[in-house]
Amino acid sequence: MPYVYDKIIESYARAQVVPTMIPTPGAGPNDHAGMMLVASGRGAYICIGIPMTSRDSASGVVLVPVSDPTAIIDISVAWRRGEASPIVNDFLECVWQIFPQAGRTAVNTRRAS
Repeated sequence: MPYVYDKIIESYARAQVVPTMIPTPGAGPNDHAGMMLVASGRGAYICIGIPMTSRDSASGVVLVPVSDPTAIIDISVAWRRGEASPIVNDFLECVWQIFPQAGRTAVNTRRAS
């Protein structure tokens, strides 16, 4: 996730902070490796995606949402021309609902009979 990495480093630089980083291989949404480092007192962890736990501080770990209006990433979807798979077409319909596109041209997605 080079884009996410770059945005995090950029955020540290804007705050004039030089972080000491500990690799968390395979880190991503719902990965507890970073949270375990926080719980053990090793530092802070910048998560992406949906928070793994609630804001309950009983574990000593508190999640705080961070917003950065400059953190924007393009989303792309690819499919075969003339796709007939109902599953793929249902997925595409979900994509258009979640990421509506102004001026999106009609796509030739047909249902299998």
